[in-house]
Amino acid sequence: MSVDKIEKLLKFLPPEDYVLDSLKDEKVWFSYLKNLNDPFEGNVRFSKLEREEVINVFLEVVTSKGAIAPAELPEYRKALEIDGHYDGLVEAIGEIEKDTVRNIMETFSAFSCCRVMSGSTVAERANEILMWAHYTKSFRGLCIDFDFHVLDRSLRELNRDDAMDNELISYEPEMCELDFPQFMRNAIKPHQVGMDDYIKTSILRKHSIWEYEKELRFLSGREGLFNISNEAIKGVYLGPNMDEKYSEDVVDMFRSKFPYVKLYNVAPYGYGFNYKELK
Repeated sequence: MSVDKIEKLLKFLPPEDYVLDSLKDEKVWFSYLKNLNDPFEGNVRFSKLEREEVINVFLEVVTSKGAIAPAELPEYRKALEIDGHYDGLVEAIGEIEKDTVRNIMETFSAFSCCRVMSGSTVAERANEILMWAHYTKSFRGLCIDFDFHVLDRSLRELNRDDAMDNELISYEPEMCELDFPQFMRNAIKPHQVGMDDYIKTSILRKHSIWEYEKELRFLSGREGLFNISNEAIKGVYLGPNMDEKYSEDVVDMFRSKFPYVKLYNVAPYGYGFNYKELK
């Protein structure tokens, strides 16, 4: 699936003052992956190797880093073949794995949205009951309709000091298994957006139970507010359980700051919703 077929993005948000404040300032919030709501975020399974393969990979890595001279390899290999030394190596590798995953979780930040593909309508995607339930505090929040291309372009152009990328999440029933030798060869490299495929795989794959979200992620390297164009927002859907005072605040803010943005009241209709534009 390609991002080229995406036209719109939907962002479901809670009924909080900080949400309106950031939108009023034409900003969106990127969260570190460790702060997202999936406890398996970034987790991977590493391929298992035989004892000799583990030793070979380790010696290859430390030699390439200059920690061991080639002439010393036979001596180190003999030492690692002793059970106690090998057990220590396996334990150290386990810590490297944990540190690498932790570094990924604390280095990458994301702004996540639901994708709306070409040929689909915003109303069809805004009808996602679970998205309303999980991300808007039980239908009390709002849903922002973004123009994908304007949002993407403005994030890159208005935040030039920050690396920026966008990727679609893939959904699979099994956790990703990464190639252990490749992992070891890359474990000590600095992490940055766009580096090795094995890192992207770990942050762009989720269990298939999340597939209803149809998630696209904008990725960067810091947590915080990022600038967007005031032309990126095309519509706002007000949740059916939104508090009257908060509803007034939403309408007042968008009427004054973004008068061209269409506003819709969302109301239950059967086991779905209907939408009435506010005039």
